[in-house]
Amino acid sequence: MIQHATIAQIIEYYPIEINSLYRLNESGIIKILTIEEIEYIHHEELPELERIIRIQQELNINFEAMDIVLNLIEKIKELQLENNILKIRLQNSEY
Repeated sequence: MIQHATIAQIIEYYPIEINSLYRLNESGIIKILTIEEIEYIHHEELPELERIIRIQQELNINFEAMDIVLNLIEKIKELQLENNILKIRLQNSEY
């Protein structure tokens, strides 16, 4: 099983520029590893990279704004979870 994809492979396969990958790395969204002077992204991060690319294309936003969008999505998920917990508590208190 492949554990890493090189940056060159990613650039060839995905519609993303190398500078965008570096910006995602700098913001901590994607982690670029360097092994023997070759840059890689771990295979477990590829689904997140695909999600980021899809969001960027669907919303037509630049990668600089991606961090904001991802934070908003995470906050929505947290609020949905909190809302579900509160619903369960309310239902349990009614009995």
